[in-house]
Amino acid sequence: GNPLESIPLPDARIHRRRLRRALTPDEVSRLLAVAGKRELCYRVALASGLRRKELRLLEWRDVHLDDSRPRIELRPEATKNRRGGTIPLPESVARRLAAVKPESAAATARVFKPIPALQTWFADVKRAGLAAWDDDGVLRLGFHSLRVTFATELERAGVSPRTICELMRHSDYKLTATVYTDTRVRDVFGAA
Repeated sequence: GNPLESIPLPDARIHRRRLRRALTPDEVSRLLAVAGKRELCYRVALASGLRRKELRLLEWRDVHLDDSRPRIELRPEATKNRRGGTIPLPESVARRLAAVKPESAAATARVFKPIPALQTWFADVKRAGLAAWDDDGVLRLGFHSLRVTFATELERAGVSPRTICELMRHSDYKLTATVYTDTRVRDVFGAA
């Protein structure tokens, strides 16, 4: 007989990977208002969809601020999928990065040192008056929520699904649509 036969299958709704929720525009404003020296790091994450580790490995040689099209050119070794990528930066974020870049910064110097620890993130979330979990206790407001917010805001702005997938550096839009787009912040009634 099968000794595992008597063990029930896990409830997929409960035992899924931790799902992150997107921040609303009001929550973004409140978080940035209390972030202090971490504000620029959060702002870059919100504007680029970079993962926490990618932000930690981001070097000044990756950030192209003087070009007509400011961007981040991710090195393959600094990304999750080891493929690198180009992330356009809004002018406002590029200006803020240029303002903090030391004149004598080495090309391989880290842009953010250090990246906020998770305890610091949750302290900022608490100071901003935000709930770390949704009412059902399913969706968490973690650092990765900044990436979810990036994808959700792109969708809300009407950006094509393929473009969102490219900016998120996903190979399959299903992942972008199901995990990285928070349907709770969609204007379903406005669309109807």
